[in-house]
Amino acid sequence: MFKKYCVVMMVLGVFGAVTTQAQKVLEYKKHYHNGQANLKAGKYQEAITDLDKAIARMPYYSAMYAERGEAKLKLKDYAGAIDDFTITLQKKPYDYHTYLKRGIAYYHLQDYTNAELDLQDALHYKPYDKQARQYLTQTQARLNDIKRQTLAKQNEVLATQNQTNERAQWERRQRRFYRNQLIWGTLLPLAIWTGILLWR
Repeated sequence: MFKKYCVVMMVLGVFGAVTTQAQKVLEYKKHYHNGQANLKAGKYQEAITDLDKAIARMPYYSAMYAERGEAKLKLKDYAGAIDDFTITLQKKPYDYHTYLKRGIAYYHLQDYTNAELDLQDALHYKPYDKQARQYLTQTQARLNDIKRQTLAKQNEVLATQNQTNERAQWERRQRRFYRNQLIWGTLLPLAIWTGILLWR
């Protein structure tokens, strides 16, 4: 009797686990499809809410993170978008579209070094993508501007240091000149006259 009871309880437990898993899958699909529909309709905050719920039930699929990252990108939550795109690339490392979108997010955060790397990766997988080329050109222009500004600042610092050094050298020369004038123009003649007066 006890064995039958144990078997029945095991079967019910397995059945309950399978039912719970099936219910999770159904809920995940419902939230995921709602999230996709809201993303297409331009309801980005609603899309994020639905995709959050889908990810909570099934956190394994890269597409959900990519779509949530897309919605965050549209809402200018660039750091959040980067987090989602990074998870997507960990799960699906050859997705050029995700490299492109993460590169754009980095660009808007003014992290031009990482933006350049991601945009180059996107172009590696899809060399003629216009948007990737456009953003890469803008990113490299910004990086060149930063290099020029950095060099200009370094040159200013060097020029200031040179002026300070030149001023210090000029002041040393002036002190030497006045010291020599004092010695040759005042002290030496005074010593000579003192010597002459003492010899008399």
